[in-house]
Amino acid sequence: VAAALHYGVASATLGKEKIFFIYDLGGGTFDATVLSYHPEKGIDVLAQDGHTSLGGREFDEILQTYIAQQIGEPFHWSAYALLQLRKAAEEIKIEFSDPARFFIRKTIFIGNWYKELTFSRREFEEQARAILQETIEISRRCLFQAKIPLESIDAFLLVGGSSMMPVVRQQLVDGLGIDAEKVKLHQPLHAVAFGAAIRAGQLSGNDILSDLPVGFRGVTGYHAGIRSVNPTTGQMEVDVLIRKNASLNSKGLKTYYTRSIQQDHILLDLVQFFDHPEDAVSVGQLIIGPLVSARPNYAIEVCLEHTSDGRLFVRVTDQQTGREVRHTFANRDTETSFFLQQKALVSATMVNMVGESER
Repeated sequence: VAAALHYGVASATLGKEKIFFIYDLGGGTFDATVLSYHPEKGIDVLAQDGHTSLGGREFDEILQTYIAQQIGEPFHWSAYALLQLRKAAEEIKIEFSDPARFFIRKTIFIGNWYKELTFSRREFEEQARAILQETIEISRRCLFQAKIPLESIDAFLLVGGSSMMPVVRQQLVDGLGIDAEKVKLHQPLHAVAFGAAIRAGQLSGNDILSDLPVGFRGVTGYHAGIRSVNPTTGQMEVDVLIRKNASLNSKGLKTYYTRSIQQDHILLDLVQFFDHPEDAVSVGQLIIGPLVSARPNYAIEVCLEHTSDGRLFVRVTDQQTGREVRHTFANRDTETSFFLQQKALVSATMVNMVGESER
């Protein structure tokens, strides 16, 4: 959304509703977003999709492999040598972002080894296309989820440092079969920061920005649900309570039951994933109990809500007593998304239904 504001979607609409596709290819992730902008209603996000490990690093690795092949074996790859290799590859990639650069001659220093090498942009782009094809498939999927035909997109806005490579625009045009004039590239490295500044100015009451409508409607960026045991198969499964691209605020309900006569607690594992349940990562856990009575088929109702500010709100209701437990899984102090922090998961939260319950 910030990137769209940076590109001036408000002025581009000329009083009419228009639809934009944001193609964000950064250093480590790829994000696709379809949104509409209406002069009176504001911004409405129609669909989001992406890949958490697809970006500049993959393009760097193409050049790293080429350089390493020139060095050959044997070679002692110390931590410093690997750092030099990554830095050299990144510099070459950045230089190839200049449409006028087709060949680059550069002396590469790796440890005690050095050599002047020639890099061909054509060879680099041929290998990069295989990686970029995955972004095209994700883009098609995002458009399908938004239920928007390709010809209805008014502009494709490129965001992120990796989108500066000329092959990206060409692959987008060829892969989707769109008019090259619809693809816009303007300061993609700073697009999000500039757009966020515009939004901040608007929220602060800046008169210059008063013509921007404040309305904003988002969608969920991933599936969210509860990991549970299937009573028939005994296997762990994910019950999806809120599906990806559901309008915010979204809610989902499901009733869960105890399994044995000794069970007086229920563990709820809140998870999320982009596409495949087997890739689900834990956001956090709730332990409900001790229950009023330890017996099989003791029912509790779980309500999961994804709010417009990015929070996951859980309400657990003991249907026998009417007592409730409520907990909000909020973003971390850095305000980054849960999904980008999956390697540092939110620690388990212990909740006692009797001692810490809310009516």
